[in-house]
Amino acid sequence: MRSVDSSGAQRIPIDLNQQATTPCFPEVSEAIAGWLTVGGHPGEPGPRGARIRTALERARDQVRWRVGRSDGEVVFTSGATEALDLAIRGSLVPEDHAIVVATEHRAAFSALEASGAEVSVAPVASEGRVDPECLRALVTPRTRLLVCMAVNNEIGVMPDLAAVAAVCAETGVRWCCDASQLAFARLTAGPDLVVVSGHKIGGPQGIGALVLRPGCEVRPQVVGGGQQGGLRGGTLPVALAVGLGEAAARVEDADRVRGLRDALWTRLSEAIGSARRIGSVEHRAPHNLSVCLPGIDARALVVSLADEVAIGTGSACSSGVDRPSHVLEAVGLTGRDLASVLRFGLGRETSSQDVERAAEGVVALAVGSARGGRACPP
Repeated sequence: MRSVDSSGAQRIPIDLNQQATTPCFPEVSEAIAGWLTVGGHPGEPGPRGARIRTALERARDQVRWRVGRSDGEVVFTSGATEALDLAIRGSLVPEDHAIVVATEHRAAFSALEASGAEVSVAPVASEGRVDPECLRALVTPRTRLLVCMAVNNEIGVMPDLAAVAAVCAETGVRWCCDASQLAFARLTAGPDLVVVSGHKIGGPQGIGALVLRPGCEVRPQVVGGGQQGGLRGGTLPVALAVGLGEAAARVEDADRVRGLRDALWTRLSEAIGSARRIGSVEHRAPHNLSVCLPGIDARALVVSLADEVAIGTGSACSSGVDRPSHVLEAVGLTGRDLASVLRFGLGRETSSQDVERAAEGVVALAVGSARGGRACPP
């Protein structure tokens, strides 16, 4: 039964699953709407084509600003997955060697496998961070690429980006950094290849970008008609690119959302004594809270709460088949604990009332299940 308010209208669930996707910011939606009926394309002559090219260059500048660059190529893609594919497969040949951190997104592992290159996986500590010296030790004369993200998509942990940058600078290894989840900060470390996603930062779905350091070349994976300097074929979706730029230009109040995140953890940990945080407490994105509730079936709890609160779980789903999260396995979780992890992703519009209501719902179901001797509510 759908949740309704006192007037009988269907109530929208509190959205605490914003590491999966964020709603479009109102100002972003407005910017997109202004381009939906313009028509035209960047290559056409005349004033309309010039206006489109100006808008796209502004969007590129906004994306560059977000990732801490004033120069370099910005290639618009259909999303972060395609941008990762372009960065990884466009950099490697089968004779190369690559290094990937164990907690990277599955899309990175898929692209690495498709490249045919030899791959070494760098382990992480129980807090979810990779040791830069471990990365250095894995470098060989054939090492072409290191894949190390800015913020983990499941546990929110942030590596020592400055140390990773130093390893790459000293060894001459190209660094691909997935910055999709960097929702409340700008990137400052200066990777060679940076992946950006629109719908993770308040922009539209269906648009992402790869930002390349000047002089860093990749082989195109979508050839098409040679658009975007031959790096990615296909007519650009101008409205979506403008929306991505508008979202990239806005960095939200990290301290406010961090305070709400910490309040949520306090409420959960006080009510559920066995609850524990997954990943580094200090080196974590402000909008993420990953919590293990031992003995609780996280997916069943999420389904039971779905009408009231949207929350993520720690399991990955591929083709409709659940499988344990490789990220949680990498930080040492085993057995039933792998199925007992909740991921909370807060956003710009999250309020203290949202956090309290979400905590109440989780606590009621978790405590009730424990008292009833069940792993989860029916």
